[in-house]
Amino acid sequence: TQMCTAWLTSFVSVERFIAIIFPLHHAVICTLSRIQYSIAVIMLISVLYNVPRYFEYSVKVYQDDYNKTLTKLDIGVLKQMTYYNIIHGGVLYSILLFVIPLFTLTVTNIKIILELKKGREAMPARSMSINQRKEQQQQRGLTIVTLCVVLMFFICGFPDVIFNILWETGSTCGNYSNARRKHLIRHILTPLEQKLHF
Repeated sequence: TQMCTAWLTSFVSVERFIAIIFPLHHAVICTLSRIQYSIAVIMLISVLYNVPRYFEYSVKVYQDDYNKTLTKLDIGVLKQMTYYNIIHGGVLYSILLFVIPLFTLTVTNIKIILELKKGREAMPARSMSINQRKEQQQQRGLTIVTLCVVLMFFICGFPDVIFNILWETGSTCGNYSNARRKHLIRHILTPLEQKLHF
C-alpha cells in the first residue's frame, strides 16, 4: 500500500498539472479509460515489486523439549543475499517509493504554482467575476494543500528511506534498542504519511 499511495498521489498531481497547464487538452488526455488503465498499471507494478518480499522469510516448524510443535519465522534465501538487500531493499525502494514520487510531486506543483501566479497577474482581481474569484481561491487552497502533501511526503518519507537503506545494508547504527527505536519511528511516520495523502 505504501507504493500505491505514493504513486497514486503522484498520479493525481500529474492529472491536476495537465488540467491547469493544458486545460484545452485535459478532456482528451485524461479520459476515464486512461485513468483506469493508469491506476491498474500502478497497482500491478506495486504488486510485482512486493512479490519478492513474500520469499524473504520462511516459517520453520519444530518440536520443543516438551514435544510441542512450534513455529518460528526464519530468514529466507532472498534475505540472506546481500545484493538482493541492497538492490531491492535499498536502491529500488528509495527510487520507487521516494525519489520518483517526490520529484514528480515537486516539479508538477511548482509548475502549477507558477501557472496560477501567471494567470493571477494576467487578470487583475477587479476585472474578475465572482465565480472567477471563487475558482481562483479554490485553486489557491488546493495548491496550499498539495504543497503540504509534498512537505509531509518529504518529512515522513526521508527518515524511512534512510532507515531502510541502513537496515538493508546491515548497518543499524548502534545496538538493538537503537534499531528498535528507529523501526518504531519508521512505522509511525509511514502510515501518517499515507493518511495525509488522502
